[in-house]
Amino acid sequence: MTALSALLITPCLLLSALWVWRDAGLIHWMLMLGAGLFGTATHLLMGQAFRHADASAVMPVDFTRMFWTTPVGRWAFGQLPGWHTWAGGTLIFAAALYVTWREAFLARRRRETAGDNS
Repeated sequence: MTALSALLITPCLLLSALWVWRDAGLIHWMLMLGAGLFGTATHLLMGQAFRHADASAVMPVDFTRMFWTTPVGRWAFGQLPGWHTWAGGTLIFAAALYVTWREAFLARRRRETAGDNS
């Protein structure tokens, strides 16, 4: 998953970078290296999370990203998400919570039904 992501994204970014590329200073190279390392680590850790847990348990945690990256965006770029971002994020987060609750409910019902048949 991580390798495929890198293989697909790199050519697309190269095409856009050719139009606006400027020589990067040491700090920019360090920031790009850090972004690459953290991005790769994120993909690898998400892959491990999906290996060890059901997607209905992993994705609600992933959706909280909007809430903890907002302060970083404010600090780094001086921006806050607009109301439509908050509304959409809340809708997605609520849907993920509902799916998680519903899957847990159905699993409990299946266990109870299987227990009655024994």
